[in-house]
Amino acid sequence: MSDFFRYFWIGFKDMWQYSITRNALIFLSVAFFIIIFRRFSIIVRSGGSVFRPYHISNGNFYIHNALYIFDRVIPLKEIRSIDVNSLRAVKLNGRRYMLTIQLKNGKSRGIIFGKNKANSELVKSLKKKPKNIMSKFILFILIS
Repeated sequence: MSDFFRYFWIGFKDMWQYSITRNALIFLSVAFFIIIFRRFSIIVRSGGSVFRPYHISNGNFYIHNALYIFDRVIPLKEIRSIDVNSLRAVKLNGRRYMLTIQLKNGKSRGIIFGKNKANSELVKSLKKKPKNIMSKFILFILIS
């Protein structure tokens, strides 16, 4: 078994000498660490779970997706409605949710996250949660 690792290390050192391989690995490493940092930074701010796609606390809607390019903290008073749909496609088979947030300024934001038991419970509780946080918050849940 140690021969395997020795040959692997020799091959890795040979590949590292080529600039294209070295630059590609450095780029992928930096991108990976940025994604991990962005995800954990919003989770620390929101106080939510690592495995949840969003969290509502302190009067804000926190989006835990690290690749989301817009502002990931949306105040609840700026949200007009939230629509949740089940995505259906040839390969997806309804295994994804599409959460669309309609803002009061007319813009909309979309988040796609996986459908599992925990996320299904989170979507069901989304209907009850804003009533406790804010009285004028309107929520439309359309699960098809």
